[in-house]
Amino acid sequence: MPAPKPAPPPMSSGSVYHHPKAQEYARAARSRCCTPLSDGPLIWHTYWYDKHPAILEIVAWLKELPQKAQERALGQFEVLFEDASQGTLNPRDPGEPIKAIDQGQDFYELRWTFNDFGYPEKLFRQYHAEPTESDVENLLVTSHAHFKKVDGFTKQQISELQTEQMQQAVMRFNLGCKSMWGLAADGSEPLHPLDLIEDLLYG
Repeated sequence: MPAPKPAPPPMSSGSVYHHPKAQEYARAARSRCCTPLSDGPLIWHTYWYDKHPAILEIVAWLKELPQKAQERALGQFEVLFEDASQGTLNPRDPGEPIKAIDQGQDFYELRWTFNDFGYPEKLFRQYHAEPTESDVENLLVTSHAHFKKVDGFTKQQISELQTEQMQQAVMRFNLGCKSMWGLAADGSEPLHPLDLIEDLLYG
């Protein structure tokens, strides 16, 4: 019979318990995706490099799914993006659907696990920034997405691979700043990530 786990040390009178991830949750909660707006939803705009291998991998996975499973996966994407645009994400929810990332500026990671498709699970990660300029103050600019690699890699390798993807997101976002991520051109409209995914999937 396994030995019982030792009891936690008693808390001194007046002490306050702090969740080990409290600071991480607080950083994520600064995202506008965690605060419902009174003046309508946030607006997604996608500035992915759509020929990046990580983006092509997402599309290839969707193409491999049977139609019903593919529709369910797209529906889960839609729920994640919609919850973010409505400001109803909670970093404390199961799966921690949003995190702040450490890349030298304010970037956030949306997270979703696809695990009910009869395939090995896929850990979806999407990165976005939240510009504060007055003309784009309700804009969420997503600059990259990928499936997190875990199988067959060490913890250090997993971290290094994901850092590469985060750096791609920051680089892509910075590249598009002068053109407002393609929106400065006359007649340009924000591009929802689901619309781009479907364009790549069915186009």
